[in-house]
Amino acid sequence: MAVIEEVFKRHQWDSKAEGSLRVLQQSCLEDRSINSRQQWEDSVVFMETTLQDMLKQADEKLNEMTGPGWATQWTSWKSRTPEQNSTLAIKHELEKLLGHEKVRKSQLSADEMTAIRKNLQMQKVEASDDLIRETWHQVYRKQFLNHSLTTAKMCRKAFGFYQKGLTPEQCGLDCKDVLLFWRVQQMMQTTSNALRQQVTNHEARRLERIMKEVLDDFGEDKVKLEQLISGRRVKLAEDLKRVRHIQDKLEEFIQCLNRDKS
Repeated sequence: MAVIEEVFKRHQWDSKAEGSLRVLQQSCLEDRSINSRQQWEDSVVFMETTLQDMLKQADEKLNEMTGPGWATQWTSWKSRTPEQNSTLAIKHELEKLLGHEKVRKSQLSADEMTAIRKNLQMQKVEASDDLIRETWHQVYRKQFLNHSLTTAKMCRKAFGFYQKGLTPEQCGLDCKDVLLFWRVQQMMQTTSNALRQQVTNHEARRLERIMKEVLDDFGEDKVKLEQLISGRRVKLAEDLKRVRHIQDKLEEFIQCLNRDKS
């Protein structure tokens, strides 16, 4: 373990390789065209998978903030804390607010904050502005991700619109995020391939050379060797070696006795 740690300390990634990798990534992110239907559909799948993972995380965070549901409370004998009850009431008020508008800003206005506080006071729920904003962030995030996921599914069959160069106003569908995810996916794949080639062709040999240097340095450092070659297992091995040596000597002594008797 000490050898591996020392190798990683000494190893430095080739600066030229870093520069080349940066150029490749920049080139992928500047790519503004999807050339085939398969590439389009692959990008949509990547977009859907990413959004579903993020939506799952958002749900888990909201569930953590609002506490166990009715069924979980009965089956698991759990109950909500006072803060979770307050967060649940805030969540319901915020969902009503979101239901009135299809598109809105990501921040609550001062008037909206005031209205929410009044509604909560009528329910005898005390909530700080920080708790309202924190709950809003999660509720808005979940709604935004759901909307994006719906759009991604609708864009799956929209490659023809993209190929014809139709604008969102002309086709009634905004699929610009598909191109964004295509760029990100291409960048990740290109980066992965470049790193694999760099490790295989160059870094593996450099690590092997550094490993030999470290082993040579450790072999010449007696203090370091004593620190590394120590511990309970080493002591047991040394004790076993002594026991075997004694057993060998005893066997030789017994053989000598038997020869004398004969």
